[in-house]
Amino acid sequence: MHRRFIIRALEMEDAEEASKLSRRVLRSIREECGEEGFPERAIFHESELHSPDYYRIVASEIGKASFVAELDGRLVGIALGRIHGRAGIAHLSWIGVDPKYRGLGIGESLLLTFIDYARSKGCHKVTLYTLPCLRRALRLYLKHGFVPECYLKGHWWNVDYIMFSLRVRRNYG
Repeated sequence: MHRRFIIRALEMEDAEEASKLSRRVLRSIREECGEEGFPERAIFHESELHSPDYYRIVASEIGKASFVAELDGRLVGIALGRIHGRAGIAHLSWIGVDPKYRGLGIGESLLLTFIDYARSKGCHKVTLYTLPCLRRALRLYLKHGFVPECYLKGHWWNVDYIMFSLRVRRNYG
């Protein structure tokens, strides 16, 4: 039986559950990438950042472009981003799916929702950073036309990152 999920905007009431979901995703990244790909100190710091208070702030921000995936009344995916005003850039700062629900198209739906939202706001480009060890994420971004713009050696936490971008509109202005 195929269960259906919905994608909707992040709301203030989602703060507690969004925080717990993000912390599960962070732990799964650590398991997938190991100490060298995503060190324990990064997990500790990022887990503190992904607090319920942080999600309350994000849900209330102007210029937000943040979405959740819900399945059977439970949050199973999240995408946080921002539209950078007249500059025409949308940045996807966080996207994750609960490890128990991967493979259902949730991450792809969140990504496409963010792209469509950015396009509707007049953006010409979507950017994001990812870890090279996240093979599933790399495949997803490449599948949807993202291109690697730069490889950041020893970036945050002295870990390598890749910056990807997608042109969503050719003409701007």
